[in-house]
Formats: sequence, structure tokens, C-alpha cells
Amino acid sequence: MDQIKVVSFLEKNIISFFVLKRVKALLKFVPPQDLIGINKIELINKFENKTYTNSGGIYSPGKNNDAKIILAIGTIYNGMPTFLHLIPFIPSFLLAMVLYHEIGHHYKNKLMHSTGIKGSEYHAEQYSDKILREKYKFFLLAIKPIYPFIMWLRK
Repeated sequence: MDQIKVVSFLEKNIISFFVLKRVKALLKFVPPQDLIGINKIELINKFENKTYTNSGGIYSPGKNNDAKIILAIGTIYNGMPTFLHLIPFIPSFLLAMVLYHEIGHHYKNKLMHSTGIKGSEYHAEQYSDKILREKYKFFLLAIKPIYPFIMWLRK
């Protein structure tokens, strides 16, 4: 994790400050061997490329251990009222869902030596779910009643 550079291109405000801290904290729950080869995580507001407009993140495999993940924070938190950022669990969980999904793409592509994209979304979701269950095992039961609300926030 120490070798991963987290770079923010976000407007400097209280939300961007907490996002940077949250990403670094969330990475601590990922097995270090799963992060080998990722050298950068970029935080942006939104993707300008129309292909990724609604995407919260993308994984770029790069070459020679220079893979990167780009997280579109404005898309991840789209429509989320500012006051909800004061409840650390909600923005952390939304961010974790996307971050762990993108790490799942890295895990499948680099560490499982996969070359095809068939099933890649499925494997990324499986990886994300596994890490989320480990990190939020006690909270998942508590949020079950508000899970539809959290999913609505992601839209």
C-alpha cells in the first residue's frame, strides 16, 4: 500500500479532504499482495469521456506494474446531501464499493493472469463483495434496511 500514490484532482474542500483520507484507510483492508502492480489512484470529479460518464471508477492495467485506478468522486457521491458526509459510514461505504470493484479488476487481470474481459465485471463484483463483507461485517446487517437508499444514492 505504501507504494501506491493517491493523487487528488478534486477542488479543495472538506469533502475532498475526507475522500483522500477514506481512500487511504480503505486500502488497509485489501491484502497487500492484491495491490501489487497498482502504482496510482487518481481522484477526479467526473469523467469527461462520454463512455465513462456514469461510471464511478475505471481500472487501467498499464504496463510493467504501473496500473492505475481512477475514481470519479462526483459520480460516486452524485446527489448525496452534504450532511450525509458527516455520517462517515455512508460515504465510506459508497467509496469502498467502487474502489474495491476496481481493485477486483486488477486482481483478475494481473494476479489471475486473465486476458479476456468475459466475466470481468462479475469477478470484480465478487472481489468487492468479499472485501466489503470483511470490512463491514457488523454493519451490513445494520444497513440492510437502508440498502435500497444507498443504492439510490449511487444512481
